[in-house]
Amino acid sequence: MLLAFWDDETPNGKNILKEIENLKCRIDEEIGENYAISVKGQAFPNDSSIDSDTSNQHCVILKTSSYAMANCFAVEKAAKGRKANWYIDSWLEKVLSAPLPKSFLVEMLPTHEEREVFPFNKGVSPINT
Repeated sequence: MLLAFWDDETPNGKNILKEIENLKCRIDEEIGENYAISVKGQAFPNDSSIDSDTSNQHCVILKTSSYAMANCFAVEKAAKGRKANWYIDSWLEKVLSAPLPKSFLVEMLPTHEEREVFPFNKGVSPINT
């Protein structure tokens, strides 16, 4: 699970997705092909009661919302039978520069509204720089 802070500026979003793409390529090379799911969500605010020194911690506190995580599982379930390399939520569409593949709909939380998800296949970069 990766968490990136996005300030709604297109170049920043493009850089974030490019970094994810580079990491995914390295993982593909090291352990074999896999797939990624990218959804837009919200992070929980900083909790000042939590010690910021993580050097002795045995756990990682995820700052992602449970909705974002649930939406990743919803995309995975809806993607059954598809063999895409990367599934990208339509809320991130504005930074995608590649031609968009045929999408499918996924009911997303918390609104229960359907959003498009774009399945990109191996070798097709959704972010052309």
